[in-house]
Amino acid sequence: PPCSRTGDASRHLAAAHTRFRSLPVGGGWDPDARELLMRALHACPTDAKIIDEVGEGLRLLREPRAALALYSQGARLGLWHHPLQRVVKDFNPGLRSSRLLGPTALEELPELHEMLLEVQGMWAALRAEFLAVRRHSKSRYVQIQLCLPSGTRCWEPWPPRWREGSWGHYYVAPTSPMDDWGEWYWDGEESKCNWAAYPQCCDLLMRLRKRGLEVTQVAVTEVQAPRTLIPAHRSQQWRLRLVCPLVVPRNSTSILRFPGFGDKVFKAGECWWFDESYEHELLYTGLSFRSALFIDVKHPGRDGRSPIGNWAASWWNYSEPMPITAKLWGSLAAMPSYVPKRRKWTLLGTTHCWLQELTPQQCCVAHPPSTCWDGEQRTFSSCCGTLPRHGAEIKRCAAAKAAQPLFRCERNEYIPSSLESDFAAKAEELTSNRTAMCARLNHDVRSSWLRQIRGCEGFSTQVFSTLCRQGQAPQLIEPLAGLLRDPRTICEGRGYAHFADWLLFAGSAPLSNVGRRIFFDVGGSRFRDAMQFFIAEYRAHGIEFDEIYVWTANKQGGEAYWKGTPEELRGAVQPRLTLFDGVLVTAEPGGVHNPVSKIFDVCQDTDFCVFKLDMDSPTSEMSLVAQILEFSRRRGPLIDELFFKHHVRGPMESLGRQGARHLAGERLEETFADSYALFSSLRTLGIR
Repeated sequence: PPCSRTGDASRHLAAAHTRFRSLPVGGGWDPDARELLMRALHACPTDAKIIDEVGEGLRLLREPRAALALYSQGARLGLWHHPLQRVVKDFNPGLRSSRLLGPTALEELPELHEMLLEVQGMWAALRAEFLAVRRHSKSRYVQIQLCLPSGTRCWEPWPPRWREGSWGHYYVAPTSPMDDWGEWYWDGEESKCNWAAYPQCCDLLMRLRKRGLEVTQVAVTEVQAPRTLIPAHRSQQWRLRLVCPLVVPRNSTSILRFPGFGDKVFKAGECWWFDESYEHELLYTGLSFRSALFIDVKHPGRDGRSPIGNWAASWWNYSEPMPITAKLWGSLAAMPSYVPKRRKWTLLGTTHCWLQELTPQQCCVAHPPSTCWDGEQRTFSSCCGTLPRHGAEIKRCAAAKAAQPLFRCERNEYIPSSLESDFAAKAEELTSNRTAMCARLNHDVRSSWLRQIRGCEGFSTQVFSTLCRQGQAPQLIEPLAGLLRDPRTICEGRGYAHFADWLLFAGSAPLSNVGRRIFFDVGGSRFRDAMQFFIAEYRAHGIEFDEIYVWTANKQGGEAYWKGTPEELRGAVQPRLTLFDGVLVTAEPGGVHNPVSKIFDVCQDTDFCVFKLDMDSPTSEMSLVAQILEFSRRRGPLIDELFFKHHVRGPMESLGRQGARHLAGERLEETFADSYALFSSLRTLGIR
């Protein structure tokens, strides 16, 4: 029998539950109850049910981080894929999963993509159908939660959860839940769909079933104003859910939260997939009801199909079980019930910085250790950011592709995201006022931006802008927002200005198969200081450069330029790199060492050309950029991607190398408003 059913573990858990009854509402600290939980865990250290229940007990004792560390350990043991998943029965390790299913997941599961498009296309009709019968008895509404009086919270002792407000289901298929509130399941019988109220929806569901999609349950879930909290819960491993918000009132907020691992905002008409087996909660605030259609299907990947990409791979996905050693057991048993002081590592157990709702100040310290809590050697950049001088690419949960190959652009166009539009409209006001800037660029926005770059969640066009070149697939690009640096800059600290994690590089998808890949680096110093990072990052996006041109202002010699570069990398890159050592760049049009003239001579329309401009001479830099603009307007862009630090007045003057003493005494006249206008012009021309 499972370890959880044997004497010791069961007895310790029962004794712990007895002590739980004496805790105050909302839980509290009880060292004896904690000791009983640890004894149960010691009796069955690899049992999924025990780990899950001990973790819930730790939560009740107000130790959520200890619980998360334990759940993370369960993922490492191979009991589930993710600390929020926690499948306690019949876990299928081969069934790939992710909280939110993005483009790569839908590429592996194309039937889900087709279903999303079909349901999305019927959104207006489904919404009208629901609103027409919403107040009718045939709508089959059942209230599931009611917490009175309004505005108060209700406590559920086990599993320990607060709940608030009211919500319920309008049942579509099947037409009602089971009488005992057991498993709610539709077997596809036509008569068990609510045709009387939702004929168009039922017709859609029957078509989906006939195509082989195992639709198991369908309803419209509705949460009530002014505030509703549906506490954390999860379902079976095989259940995937398509959510289509039908009614989202203006000035309301409806967020599906994966505690500690991100969230998803409801927007009317925007459908999306998520995995129901991941623990999630919902928080709604508004002046009226919010309604969303959901359709559950069985995971198509149960057929054992070949995987595509690494969308389901992250730090917690381990194929080899890791036994609980005496050392590890001691760390769990001795886990503190307090948060360490600032300047210390505040992450407990095996949790990775980037997958938490923590500010980087909580992840990063001035002098970081060499490891980052995941059992592997990590650099400082892996936890806190990617510094180009470290020479490594941005670490990712999964591939994050800029190209969105659903259609081809009919014309050259640049579509700023809503985030970018807000900043562009008030560039001076927002960039000169830290409070206003960081309120718009709030923690959720900063977190989503960086996580999406790292492939830890799907891209949102609310954050990322879109660039179109005629005949090519549209490409997402990081927004022009904040100080045009890492979004944490100033809002969370001054040191984040030098990180590269906020940049979304072009990928190989939109590139021609016959053209060359050429990189121009003006202002280089040594290969490992920046060029090594660009080589690694572009390689991660499927791009290898055929030619590289580098200009260094200070003559140093070839060996000095390559110093510290791994021999294998140097051997592969050096034959393709032309070094203009100690050659001063000129901004004179047509000059021998004018890099823009060089680009216009070398690059063709079919080539992929990248230009990095960092001379720390604002006058010369702006002259070169003006030449790029003039040429591109006249005959179209030859530069695909431009890396350029525009020196302007404002908060960045006191950060790093932008200070006046580093700019050859040049006086800065332009502002962030000029930066926004400049980069928007470049993007409108098709230059990333």
